Amino acid sequence: MLIFTLPSWYKTEKHPENCIFIYEQMLALQNEGHKVIVLSVQPCRIGRRISDRCVDDNGIITYYTYVSALTPSKLRGVFISSFKKGLERLFEKASAEHGKPDVFYAHFSFAAGAAALPLSKKTRIPLVIQEHYSGLMQERVDAALLRCLKKAVEGADGFLCVSEGLKRSIIEKTGFDGEITVISNMIHPGFVYCPPVPHDDFVFFSCGNLLERKRFDLLIEAFAEAFPEEPSVKLRIGGSGEERERLCSLINTKNMSGRISLIGQLSREDTLREYRSCDAFALASRAETYGLVYREALAVGRPVVSTRHGGFSADWDDCFGVLTDIDSKPQLVAALKHIYENYSDYNLGEISEKCLETCSQASVARQISRFLSGKSKLLKG
Repeated sequence: MLIFTLPSWYKTEKHPENCIFIYEQMLALQNEGHKVIVLSVQPCRIGRRISDRCVDDNGIITYYTYVSALTPSKLRGVFISSFKKGLERLFEKASAEHGKPDVFYAHFSFAAGAAALPLSKKTRIPLVIQEHYSGLMQERVDAALLRCLKKAVEGADGFLCVSEGLKRSIIEKTGFDGEITVISNMIHPGFVYCPPVPHDDFVFFSCGNLLERKRFDLLIEAFAEAFPEEPSVKLRIGGSGEERERLCSLINTKNMSGRISLIGQLSREDTLREYRSCDAFALASRAETYGLVYREALAVGRPVVSTRHGGFSADWDDCFGVLTDIDSKPQLVAALKHIYENYSDYNLGEISEKCLETCSQASVARQISRFLSGKSKLLKG
């Protein structure tokens, strides 16, 4: 099957980690035997001229074009119009060299999903859209973004999202009564079971962008309350963001500077090393589209303390750890203490195995492959 992938944002030479999960998903689909072509429309400053180009990246052929944009998230209609023109230009080039694709596969409703709708109708090529955006789970969502989402979910031939929580939010916000299929994000194959590295301390690890909605402040407060006199229990927090100074101040206020560490932004390799070195993972986030960091910890075989953030829902297993209500410090304190006091009851190998049943690279690639293959057989009128 020939798949033309349409990302809303995509990695570049300057920003190689940008939406790396899309690239890795395309590699996995390639390993399933499909030919994947990426059509990447990139925003640039108004008036700046950048030539179109084509790159072969481990067999994934990517066509890049650039469209002028002020702030895509502010002028959504204008940006979608520009995006659509760039996409049509790339389609003409790619189809001339590789033939007509069996399916368009867009990531995010804004902007690729919405911009691809007229091209799909014009060419009679089925369109599948996968939604990832965590902002759609917030109580208030930009009205223009909601219009874009509604147009995309109603117009696509197939619509995917990465969690049951995101699916419920999309249905509530758009009133859509058609089919939305949930397929998990994939875990990088480097995240596999690893027995804990022997050490004297008991280490909780947490990571994410240091933003208010991640509630690292609540985690710090709960940790200090749960373990006031246990110097061997430590908490390491990876990530960077606007909350760093406030969190540093909070750690000092709680007299926890020797036991709670803010270790900064981590590469994937650094993060994997922290998972392997810790005993358990904890994060009190208010909302997650999917909860990748939780699942990475589970894949390595570490029990987790998680809020009911919407990213787990149907695929949570009690062997994974403890769920708490959002913003509940008493429950978070109890969960941290439970993991510490009952750690020997957790089967770390079972945690990893059950997690990877649904979100390993091979499992997710097979699910997406079957879905795209089914939609590719549609003939658009």
